[in-house]
Amino acid sequence: MESALGLSYPTIKSRLANLKKRLALSSEASPPSGDFKTVGDVLTALEKGEITHAESLKLIKKLK
Repeated sequence: MESALGLSYPTIKSRLANLKKRLALSSEASPPSGDFKTVGDVLTALEKGEITHAESLKLIKKLK
């Protein structure tokens, strides 16, 4: 990955760790509609068909 991205190993490792934290993926069910605390919650709801793509984009922008 280092050569493909043109980044050092520590940089890639750090960015992946930050992404993992931001997604905060869990095996638990998504929170009730409108009570999204992480990007992972939004993505889980999108995957389950509970929200639309457009709704997920709006929610993710609010979380940032």
